[in-house]
Amino acid sequence: MVSDRTWNGLNNLAKQHCGENIVTVTHGGVIQIALTHVYGRPVIEYSKITVPTASQTVLEFEPDNSVVVLPDW
Repeated sequence: MVSDRTWNGLNNLAKQHCGENIVTVTHGGVIQIALTHVYGRPVIEYSKITVPTASQTVLEFEPDNSVVVLPDW
């Protein structure tokens, strides 16, 4: 359920703010779960994705519905 809520929430924000930059703040586990969607990995592998404490993860939602993780933002 957390996986669905996370991904649906991010997609809804992206659609509501198309063409804008927005910031959301959350815990590393939620970011890990979102990244499983981006990387096409099973959600049960979320703990294999490293998200350093107090880091930034930047996702770019593209018009073709793909999502890109921007490096070293």
